[in-house]
Parts: sequence; structure tokens; C-alpha cells
Amino acid sequence: VLGHAGLTAGYCSYTLFAPSLDLAMVVLTNGTSGGSLHSELTHWLVGEVGGRPWSDPTPLSPQPPLARYGGAYWSAFGVITVRDLGGELELATERHPTDDGSWQPPPEPPLRARLCSPVLAIAHEPEPQRGVLIDFDPASDPPAWLRVGGRIARRL
Repeated sequence: VLGHAGLTAGYCSYTLFAPSLDLAMVVLTNGTSGGSLHSELTHWLVGEVGGRPWSDPTPLSPQPPLARYGGAYWSAFGVITVRDLGGELELATERHPTDDGSWQPPPEPPLRARLCSPVLAIAHEPEPQRGVLIDFDPASDPPAWLRVGGRIARRL
């Protein structure tokens, strides 16, 4: 399943492509908090229309050492700080300052995630963000970038 989300003042969008299921979806909402709606519709579409129940990737147990993922990553909306928080990853975003007062998305609570593989994690908290996938650069150690919500953030 491939997807990408977009966000601007008062609007949220999401596209989904599942070539193996011959499915595609576009969701447009007139609010900046449409992420949970997008997740619910994705699960429904894959399960009901695609004929396969949705299943999130399974976290590794036990979790491997997480130090290699830690650090700051620059993204379009702010700097994402990743840290090991009791054997889980925490991703907290601090918004870039604006000098011109331009709109920025509202701040999000930090994500808590568990690794499913060395290059993939899945968020489990906060509840509205449960199931968000986080990809890490598979070609470098430590990762040179991460991708969350379809947006790539490069390591600072």
C-alpha cells in the first residue's frame, strides 16, 4: 500500500494506492485533523472493498537497541527529534519559526512507535495516530532520513 498526505490551512488530503488489490482512493477533508478519518477509510477500503482485512505490521519483540535512530531530522513543517523512550521511539516535532506570520499546521503530540523491522516502525500512541508508519533510510547507519506521513525528513 502506497500513500501520501497533504496539509494546508483548513484542509487535509490523503491518497492511497494499493496496486496488488487494484485500489486507489483520494480523501479530501475541510479540517486539519483529518488524519484519523484517512486511517479509518484506508482500513475500510482495504478490508471491505479489497477483500483483505487490514493488518498493521507487527512490532519486534523484544525491541532492538534504538540509539541509531535518535537525533534531529529536518522536515517541511519543523524539526523532528527522535529519542529512545523506555525501549520505544518517540518522535516530537518542533515547528519552524515564521517571520511573516504565515500559517502552520497545529502542533501534534509526540508519536510513540515500535520497530517492526530495522527500517520500519509503527506508531501506537497517541490513539488518533495509531498505525502511522515511519520508514528509516535502509542505506545508511545511522539513518540519513526518515519518512512519516509521506514526508521525508533528513538527519541534521
